[in-house]
Amino acid sequence: LRLSQKANTEAIVFQKGVADTLGIHITDLKALLVLAYESPLSAGSLGERLKLTPGAVTGVVGRLEKVGLAQRIVDPKDRRKVSIKLDEKGSQQVKIMYDKIGKATTELLTTYSEEELIVLISYFEKSLALTQDHTFTRTMEES
Repeated sequence: LRLSQKANTEAIVFQKGVADTLGIHITDLKALLVLAYESPLSAGSLGERLKLTPGAVTGVVGRLEKVGLAQRIVDPKDRRKVSIKLDEKGSQQVKIMYDKIGKATTELLTTYSEEELIVLISYFEKSLALTQDHTFTRTMEES
């Protein structure tokens, strides 16, 4: 458990460094990463995914648009519907920032046997599900 907590902390520190390098807030980086894998998304879906209020999503998207990393796409048939899409610059920046660690991780994974990889995949899938199930959506006092 302590090793997992340490790994999570280091991942957060890494992401903070990426956000600082891009000149954006860590919440903006989280949105950028969600969009890198799930773009385009409705503003509401992005908010649900990141546990953000509609107002907070508006701020995040505005900041990402301002630095040219994402854009709003208005539905021509219903202007009330807005999707958020990663811009080309946003895609490039995610690739640049995560390419080196991605290659190192891939190299590390080659040191494991197929059976060990099956165990690792199972662990990470279950760990991810646990994290998603236990993500705080209300204050501790409401618990």
